[in-house]
This record gives sequence, structure tokens and C-alpha cells, in this order.
Amino acid sequence: MLLARLIAIIAGLVLVSLGILAMVAPTPLGFMVVGAGLVLLGWSFPEAVRRARRRWKGLDRQLDRLQARGPAWLVRLLSRSDPPD
Repeated sequence: MLLARLIAIIAGLVLVSLGILAMVAPTPLGFMVVGAGLVLLGWSFPEAVRRARRRWKGLDRQLDRLQARGPAWLVRLLSRSDPPD
């Protein structure tokens, strides 16, 4: 599990970095790559996502909407970071 988390962290950081570089392109590819990197980082650090959701209520509402309509794998990921009420 630790190796999988380490690989996900490295891959997430690489994807976010590459996505930021690709944002200057006229296609939305950079935003999609950054999103994939953030998903990997969110999987690796659910406690950081939980803190962000507690701090920014707008983010929490958007993630709740995504959790209600998203695919099963995303629902599991977001439920891990759902802050207690």
C-alpha cells in the first residue's frame, strides 16, 4: 500500500506539472491532465482534501454534487474525504 501511495504521489505531481506546462496550448488538454493529477493526489492525501472541504464550503458543495452524480470509483474516493458534520 505504501508503494502504491508513493507511486500515486509521484505520478500526480508529474501530471500536475505537465498539465500546467500544457495549459498554454490552445486545447483543454492541460486542464484534463491537471485534473487527473489532482485525483491521484486526492487519493493519496484524503486528509488534505477533508481539510480543504471543511475550510472552503463552495468546494465542499461542488464535490458533494460530483459525488452524487459521479462514477462509482469517484464516489468512493470522495466519500473518503467527506468531512464529518
